[in-house]
Amino acid sequence: PPPGGKKKGIGFPQPLPQPDPRKGGHGGRGGRGGDRRGSRYEQQQQSFFDGPVKPLDQSENRWVPVKDNSVTAATEKKVNSILNKMTREKFEKLAGQICDIPIESRKVLEIIIEKVFEKAIDEPAFGGIYAELCKRMADRVTPESFIHVIPHVNSKGEGKSFQWSSDVGTADTEIIGPYPTVKECTEAALDGANRPDPVIRGDMEMSIDSLCIRDNIFIKVLKPKNETEDNVFYTVFFKMENAKECGLELSDSKYPSAGACRKDAVKKNSFKRSLLNMCQLEFEKSDIYSEFKKEKKLFEETRSKLNQKEQKDKEKDLEFRRIKIKKQMIGFIRFIGELYKIRMLKEHIMHECVRSLLKIKMTQDDDGTYRLANENEEMDGEDHEALCKLFMTIGSSIDNDKSREFMTVYFRKISKMTKESSLNSRIRFMYQDLIEQRGNNWETRRQEETAKTLDEIKKDVEREERAAAALSAGGGRGNYGHDRRGSNTGGGGGGANRRASYGGGGGGNNRGGGNSRGDRGYGGQNDSRRSIATDADGFTAVGSKAGKQGSSSQSAAPHMRVLAKPTGPPILSGDKLKNRIRNIRQEYLADNNESELMLAVDELKTSPDAFKEMVELNNIQILEGKDSERTRIIQMLVLLSQKEKISQTHFEEGLEGNLEYLEDLKVDIPRAFNFTADLLNALIKIQAIRASWFIGVCKKMENPKSAFDIMSLMGAKMSPADVRSFFSPVEKTIKEIIGQPQLERLKSSW
Repeated sequence: PPPGGKKKGIGFPQPLPQPDPRKGGHGGRGGRGGDRRGSRYEQQQQSFFDGPVKPLDQSENRWVPVKDNSVTAATEKKVNSILNKMTREKFEKLAGQICDIPIESRKVLEIIIEKVFEKAIDEPAFGGIYAELCKRMADRVTPESFIHVIPHVNSKGEGKSFQWSSDVGTADTEIIGPYPTVKECTEAALDGANRPDPVIRGDMEMSIDSLCIRDNIFIKVLKPKNETEDNVFYTVFFKMENAKECGLELSDSKYPSAGACRKDAVKKNSFKRSLLNMCQLEFEKSDIYSEFKKEKKLFEETRSKLNQKEQKDKEKDLEFRRIKIKKQMIGFIRFIGELYKIRMLKEHIMHECVRSLLKIKMTQDDDGTYRLANENEEMDGEDHEALCKLFMTIGSSIDNDKSREFMTVYFRKISKMTKESSLNSRIRFMYQDLIEQRGNNWETRRQEETAKTLDEIKKDVEREERAAAALSAGGGRGNYGHDRRGSNTGGGGGGANRRASYGGGGGGNNRGGGNSRGDRGYGGQNDSRRSIATDADGFTAVGSKAGKQGSSSQSAAPHMRVLAKPTGPPILSGDKLKNRIRNIRQEYLADNNESELMLAVDELKTSPDAFKEMVELNNIQILEGKDSERTRIIQMLVLLSQKEKISQTHFEEGLEGNLEYLEDLKVDIPRAFNFTADLLNALIKIQAIRASWFIGVCKKMENPKSAFDIMSLMGAKMSPADVRSFFSPVEKTIKEIIGQPQLERLKSSW
């Protein structure tokens, strides 16, 4: 250190002060030292900085943008909160809240699907509710909100190819800017040597202004939402080799046009496809008990090292886990069954599930008969109960004329397994119950546990209390006209003499023995109903003495019969609604009575989505039914439209699902396109559907050839005037879907 000075730490040596030879040792202004930068200082500086400075290289720990995951965490918390409140009574409100959640990325969509999926598996009794929730979301949630088409641009900004991403967000923790123009944002991203330091975004809400990939650098330009000035932009950028590190996933393929890129993105990111992928992954798990079996095996090997208390605790823990895994497996099987019942899953998928559980492969003989190719392959132990639960859920829907041969093969093996001594008796009895249930037209002997509304629960309680009160009023033993205190005097119910007190305890003197007016031959059972007291809300008064002993006192409170209030047509949903729609169709096909049809359809007005469901179910029957029924069903739908029972909106909503996936239906129904064209032509003649809606559905079809085929079949059966009036206004959109050559070919076929 300098004389008399202090050591300043490790580093460069401190230069000694040197007097200016021109001014003397203490010259200059003020006399305390002159210029300290003398020759010795310059020599030291030259020894450390010898030559021009080398440009800085980008280090390995250079700045990269950090993705903020607070949005996904907040979404997960909100979805859990809504699903935890889910009941059948609150379904409409809560389903709307789920559908209204903003979906800004595929990750958010997957979180919602995953949480609904988990709840459906953990709560099998609510499987129908969660399946209906998935249908609502499939109808309302579109991937357009989070899909971004990203061009690969050249130096002139021209897009040469395109990729899509489903997870480009605006929740970056750090951003760079502000800049007055988008061009300056791009220049800053491309200028590696002069990049400014990033700033913390904080609570600033952003929107995406533009996206591009240039010189192998991804560039995102953001604009503040609440900024009053127009010329304020921020940017986030990184090299493409760091895309995964920065949380960006791009499509594997590159596309020649933005339209083709967007179409593929919409198809691969739809709610329905994401849900089906999750179902497939869950179903294809090789062994759901694998981890459990490993842990149990380890426990058996180390059991001797544990004391008695530790052994019992471990056994309880393993049993709890086994029950939970089994419950989840049954919940999953029931959930996919409920998805099939509302047409979220196709029939051929369910057949694949059944064959996978049964461990069978089928071949078709020359005469068209199906038989087993591997009849002796053994099933996994846990699949037996899953198979029974699946058939109990979907049996009434899948056991139709089209699948009769398949079902015969399935139940041939099931029948053999009822006699398999290697299976435990519980499984064999389950299979026997399944065979009996099929023979009984899939009517269950015991009511399946399902979610109920509070009103349904109250009605069940009231029904049980009424039955208990009636039994108590009858004494439980006078129901056949006998009483211990008298012979054939209408005992138990006190006879049916109107002058006798209601509910008299066997002391009546009615010689009719229960055959007088008001008695139906069951010992005064009808009078016991009259004797039930009710509270202010109209429910049976529990614990009331009424009905247990009679009273002839005129001052006693009158006993009232519980009367149902007139409520009009019942509100139907789920299977009850579907069965009612099927009955309406069958009755009309049987007697062709238009007035009865209109009355029956009017009764459905109180049921939500009844007419949309009616169109969808009858469309399915048109595709799958007999030729003799097909024309009659189309006539019925046309009639309901002309009578203004089914609106244009109902037709379009009910037809959209099957029309969009017509290519899949063709696998099971080779003439699906022909039958659909017949229905659409009939509806076009009465203006029950719009051309803009039809073309919008064609745009969603996975294969443009499907759109070409259906339009070709429709045009071939329409008059030239109808073809012009329907297709001419949307000719430009048709060209975008199928291309100019195919459009010319289509017009020539018309």
